[in-house]
This record gives sequence, C-alpha cells and structure tokens, in this order.
Amino acid sequence: FFLGCVMTDAVLQRCRQVFYWEGWLLLVTGTSMLVWPNFTLEAQGIPTSEVANGNLAQFGAMCVLMGYVGVCAPVVKQVVQACLLADFLWMVAFVPLVLRHGDISTVGSVFSVLSVVFLATVRVLYLRHLPTEPAKKTT
Repeated sequence: FFLGCVMTDAVLQRCRQVFYWEGWLLLVTGTSMLVWPNFTLEAQGIPTSEVANGNLAQFGAMCVLMGYVGVCAPVVKQVVQACLLADFLWMVAFVPLVLRHGDISTVGSVFSVLSVVFLATVRVLYLRHLPTEPAKKTT
C-alpha cells in the first residue's frame, strides 16, 4: 500500500512538471503565432495568407492564455480533462489540414503531432493516478 502511494505521488509530481513546462512552451509558441504567423505556418508546410495569418494569431492568443494557466495556476482534474479533450480536437483539426494543405513530414508538423500525443499520454497517466474523491453527500 505504502509503495503504491509513493509511486502515485511520484507519477503525479512528474506529470505536474510536464504540465508546467508545457505552459512555458505554450507561452513561447503562442507568442510566436501572434508575432510571426508566417514563420509558424511555413514551419508546418502550410501556405500563408492574410486570413491564415489572422486566424493563427487568434489561436496564438489562446495558446498564450493556456500557457499562463500552465505556468501560474494549480493543476486540477477538470483542467487536465479539458486539455485532454483539446488534444483530441486539435488532432482532428490539424492532421487533415496538414494532409490537404501542408506537409506532414516537416519538422514543425512532426513536432506538433508528437508533442500532442505525448501530452495526451501524460494527461491520461495523471488522471489514472489521481486518488478517487469520496462521494459527496447531497441533502
């Protein structure tokens, strides 16, 4: 029992560290999307345009927000669940876009896909190791 608790605590602590560094990555990449959307699109092999740049800048703003949450806010179950859902939705949107309009073999595309798969795996691991909460009594 004790070893299981220690292992669970160690896993949760490592996951929290990954989420913290993800926050910094989001702050940097979100800022890049805001300031240099052309570079970010070209790194994915996606043609640039004024509309694409504007859309990416808006996405960058959301990434900066999520980066702030990752760096400054405590890790809670509901946020990890929301991020896991966002990982899935991102893959559903990103992969077909790059397959149609970009190059899935660019360093940027490969890094994006592998990092999202890694982060989704860490989120599942975190959620599986969270202690179960006792049922709340309702009156």
